[in-house]
Amino acid sequence: MGETQPPRLEQLDHLSFALTPDRGTPSGVHRGNQAGWIQAVNVQGVVFENWDHYAIGPTMVGTEPGIIVAVWNDDPDDWNEPHGQRWTFLAPAADETIGGQINTRQTLAVYGPSAWTDNWADVTEVIRRPWSEWPTPPVAVRHGVWVTDESYTTARSVRSGRRWDEWVT
Repeated sequence: MGETQPPRLEQLDHLSFALTPDRGTPSGVHRGNQAGWIQAVNVQGVVFENWDHYAIGPTMVGTEPGIIVAVWNDDPDDWNEPHGQRWTFLAPAADETIGGQINTRQTLAVYGPSAWTDNWADVTEVIRRPWSEWPTPPVAVRHGVWVTDESYTTARSVRSGRRWDEWVT
């Protein structure tokens, strides 16, 4: 049975994320169109989609404000072992390694079994850790939601592309 409405898409900043309704854990495939369950998030061109949990909010890196995005899968009905990613985003800035051009400033740590974290073995900038070291996010957590194939295709078709350089002012 198909969706009766197109997926609801909202553009939020990291502070508004905590104000979205917390609908708890969805059961089965979500067919409604209410705010509060998350299917995808885009921050500086990095797309996070199809996770069990999303946590987004402000953080500090030294004296500099940033945004933390933590996403993870831990539903034992869907995953053999929990795993997740924790990103920190700072405002894009001049990067001397590329001649002073504006560049993103992002860090990524991945947590989970080595069979999963080894996917990043060739990327020296990625921090790899076992799931036992997963830090509880200090920001609002919202549940991800499974959607029908039809709804997923519709959502992807109406999303506008957002690249990292759209955050440069």
